[in-house]
Amino acid sequence: MTHPGQETSAPPSMDNMGGATRHRTAEKEAVTDTGSIGCVRKTRATKSTPKVRFAPVMEDTANICIYFDIEGLDALFERLEVAKVQAQTITREERKKAQRKYARSMPRMAYDEMGDPYIVGEFESPDEEAYTMPGTVEFGGEQWIVRERGFGGEDDKPYFAYVLQHRGITIALRNHAPTEETCNGLVELGSIPLTEAGGLPHLWPQVVAMLQSEGIMIRKHVLSRVDQCCDVMNVPVIEFVKRYTKRKFVSRARRFGLAEGGGVYGNDMEPTGFWLGVGLQLRIYDKIRELVQKQDDVKHAALINCKWGQPEPVVTRIEFECKRKAIKSFLVAGSIRIDTVEEYIAHRASLWKYCMESFFRMTQGHVDRDNRHQDRASTWALWERITRHGVDSLKGEIKMVERKRRRTKTDLPALGRQAVGCVVKQAVYQGRNVDHLHE
Repeated sequence: MTHPGQETSAPPSMDNMGGATRHRTAEKEAVTDTGSIGCVRKTRATKSTPKVRFAPVMEDTANICIYFDIEGLDALFERLEVAKVQAQTITREERKKAQRKYARSMPRMAYDEMGDPYIVGEFESPDEEAYTMPGTVEFGGEQWIVRERGFGGEDDKPYFAYVLQHRGITIALRNHAPTEETCNGLVELGSIPLTEAGGLPHLWPQVVAMLQSEGIMIRKHVLSRVDQCCDVMNVPVIEFVKRYTKRKFVSRARRFGLAEGGGVYGNDMEPTGFWLGVGLQLRIYDKIRELVQKQDDVKHAALINCKWGQPEPVVTRIEFECKRKAIKSFLVAGSIRIDTVEEYIAHRASLWKYCMESFFRMTQGHVDRDNRHQDRASTWALWERITRHGVDSLKGEIKMVERKRRRTKTDLPALGRQAVGCVVKQAVYQGRNVDHLHE
């Protein structure tokens, strides 16, 4: 699948990554890229005076539940079933090996003695072995991998028999008609395609068009998760962690914790990130450390290529994960609810402002919590800059956002039937005759 590019230009080819060369002075004062390594071509500032930069705020993950009619899709599901059976002849280890081989053909990151990242090795054409092995199917003009088994089915959740994957995009389908509450399709958009496309507004229309080309006409969809993120360059994550541990923040989250030791959030010496919140969750962490630990060279190259504009030694990520429960609670301008992708796009700048000012806000000094004067604490200057940058990059009219639970309609007949059932069950436990009871 060809991912859409930015509004002003087509997405850069990965072949351009091979032209990047390093020119370093003896004093290590600057690094200049003579080739094209990204959507923005820049020269890094001197190491003595690193300049704080912000990457464009965009989505890092998006999950959408789709509802579509299955009439006329018999041929599509037959193709998927054949590919699924073929996929069962390939072991998962063989598939992963082919995918790793594909990833190794991408530009790789290395670090010099000063800790600076740079691209090494010559770029080779991507190896398509993973997409030509048995268990693949042509879908929307591209070869997609079909997983050997579906997922779901536990805890009364629907089972999706067919799962297709293509370079960061996952589509799960059911050969059943949807109900009012149960979808028959899921679309998961990962970090790499969203980064290369420039965010959800650019990628989602392409996915819809691809589904329509296969006869899948979406009649309804619901946004079930979306993550907004901003990368802050040349500000170490410890600056945020120190303020957090000293409780220089105001938050509406009910659950929070300091992430230290193990995982991508820290090491044995010092914590490198923290999180707080459930449903709507904030994560602040060292992005470079995460990429190095996971050895995710492909994602690292995509970030340099389409977000950062150049290799960066210090990147702190600020990320808000909004799950379905949190999305349902948002109320925009006193009356607007967010359910669809289009509704989210129209108000995503307002949501960013809410997350950075109302949900969590870092302060300049200590917060007077004893007297409940949290609102009087002034905001940290850097936090204000990040907030304004996000609003400017996301664009759109800013409206007031608050969180209110949706009221569910009371089904009185259902409550009556439930009451009768409880009475009958209790009578049976007591050994009484219930044959005379009628609805």
